[in-house]
Formats: sequence, structure tokens, C-alpha cells
Amino acid sequence: MGEMLRAGMSPAEVCRAIGLSRRSLRYWVRKGLDHEYHGGTVGGRRNWKFSAPFHAFLEAVIRQTIADNPKADVRFIAEKLQGCGLGRVASSWIRRVLKRWSFTNKQIVHKQANKFVRKNMIRYFSHVHTMPTIDPRRIKYFGECHWDARGCRTSRGWSLIGEPIEAVAESSFRGTTSVSLLVSLTSERPCWIPPPRTNTNCAWDFLDSVLWLIEQGALVPGDVFVVDGATVHTAEGIRDALTTILRIAQVTLVVLPPYSPELNPCEMVFGKVKRAVRRNWDCERPLWEAALDEFAAITSARVSKYYTRCIMAPLQEISSIY
Repeated sequence: MGEMLRAGMSPAEVCRAIGLSRRSLRYWVRKGLDHEYHGGTVGGRRNWKFSAPFHAFLEAVIRQTIADNPKADVRFIAEKLQGCGLGRVASSWIRRVLKRWSFTNKQIVHKQANKFVRKNMIRYFSHVHTMPTIDPRRIKYFGECHWDARGCRTSRGWSLIGEPIEAVAESSFRGTTSVSLLVSLTSERPCWIPPPRTNTNCAWDFLDSVLWLIEQGALVPGDVFVVDGATVHTAEGIRDALTTILRIAQVTLVVLPPYSPELNPCEMVFGKVKRAVRRNWDCERPLWEAALDEFAAITSARVSKYYTRCIMAPLQEISSIY
């Protein structure tokens, strides 16, 4: 349109050539001079249609922005384009471009760089290749999780527009509850929960949990007791006592490689239970009681799937790479 006018064509000839009215022609001419221009007295800002080269340039900037910062959201990308002097770009247009490229906004999987140092990778490969050789019915995984009542409350609910929604709780939201968990494929129940602890989680608490599990028959001779490398599990103050207790119980201790929660099915159980508590907890009873009800709902079939994901899936992934 601008090229036609600069070539000497009259406005009437331009209108006939591109099928616009005189009024529309005047509007788009002014829009070409000012992207923010809107001639009406009501309504929003009219869209400016990009030319093909400019369209390709915008897409190149978007690609580079995502490559430099994969965590960037659509608003950040729009501000980046505007900061480069490319005008204000609609967020809906950016979303359509990303959808056409098959880009989706996914949850980020955070990994610790120290996991990939040589020493830790050797431990990881050794563990992944050793665990499938052990009878899974003998493997007992242990994990701990801290529960904050404030973080487990349901954050959303239905209400009329303009009216707030309130939930009055009689229980206190102060303090944290530490829950220990042992998962097993052979017990009459897949989840064993030692007595929860409030505002405490030290090495002696871990030792008490081990003694409780042995007394309850959750750990029996011949079992392989798998824990992560947390300080409370490997503290020097309890090391001799823990070694003696496990030797008497004829239980073998295995420590997971550093920064490898994906190898412990307890982490998957904790994730499922926390989601269920956030969805179902009514805040009228203690948090740990609601959590215990959700742990009781975990089935052996689900724990078996978690075992497969933690024992066989890492080995298959390594085999596919090497």
C-alpha cells in the first residue's frame, strides 16, 4: 500500500487495487506512521499487520530470546521485542508462533551440577547397574519429608464474582512435621510410617525410626535398606550405633548416589500424598493425620510402578545412550 502511493498511484487507484475503502486507506496510512494510532473513540488498539521480512525478523528474535533464556514467559518476550524497538506485539500472536513451532511451557527439572562430577557419576552408574541384580522384594527404600501446614492448604475455591472466599481453621499453621517413610513390596502394607515428629529432625530421630522399623517387622534379615545421603543418615555420631543395629538385624545398608532423588520411590510417594493433602485437607484436624490417611491409600500396585521407575528406567536410559 505504501509502495503504491510512493509510486505515484492516486488513493482511488490504490483502493481499487487492494479492495479498501478511502476511509480504511487513510486509517492504515496513519497506522503505518504510528503503530499506536487508533482512530476510533471507543474500542482497543487496532492490530498492525507485519510484512513478511519483518515477520521473519520478529520470529528470529523470539527464537534467540528463548535460546538465551528458556524460562522466559510470553510477557517477557513481548517486553524484549518492545525493548528492541520493534513495537508492541500482542501476546496472543507470540503464543500462536510458539504453538506453530510446537513449543510448550513445561515444568523445569532442576538438577545439581555436582551430580555430574566424575566421582558422583561413577557412584551413579555403579548403583544403577547393581540394583537390578537384587531381588526387589528385599529392597526397602527409606525417605523423609517435611510438611509445612501453610504450604499444604488449598489455595483456590469457587465463589461468586466480587465475593471473597474464606476458610477459617481452628488448628495452628505454625511449625513443621517431619514424616519418615519406608516402602516395601513384600509387607502387608506398602508404606510404613514411624511416629511423626514436630519441629525436629536429627540423626538420633533417624536412629529411632530404624529401631521402630525393626521392632515392627518392616526390616527383616536379608533386607537391603536404601537411604539417601542426607547428613542425618550418615552422621558420625550415630554411624557406629547404626552399623551395629543393622548388623544384628542382618540388614544391608545402601546409600544412594548424591543428588539422585529420582532413584528413591519414597520421593514419588511423597509427591502424590502432598498433592492429595492439598486437595482434600480441610484444616480442621492436624496435618499429620490427614497425611497418614493419604499414605494409607497408597496401593502396592502403585509402589511397584515406582520401583520399576527407580530401578529399571535409569538402567534402560543409560543403555539407550551407551
